[in-house]
Amino acid sequence: MESEMSNWNDDRLDELNRRVDDGFMRVDREMKEGFAKVDRRFEQVEGEMKEGFAQTASREEIGEVKAQLDRLTDRIDRLYGLLILTMVSVVGSLIANGALT
Repeated sequence: MESEMSNWNDDRLDELNRRVDDGFMRVDREMKEGFAKVDRRFEQVEGEMKEGFAQTASREEIGEVKAQLDRLTDRIDRLYGLLILTMVSVVGSLIANGALT
């Protein structure tokens, strides 16, 4: 009876060992597939990031736009000063001619 039990246990242990090995091989295969998917996704995201950075304006372009805005601001400031000078001149002329009294 002990001999039969020993053979039965050995056979069961061999089967368990095979199933454990199969399970580890399956997990290993699934992990490799999963990592491959993650790698592909990272490559895709990296490509999208590089494309996005390539589309953004360069520092030189930003500098040119800033210079143009500065020139425009200067012109608006001069126009504002000219309008004030014109208004003061008109009011002074009206006062000198007695039109406001």
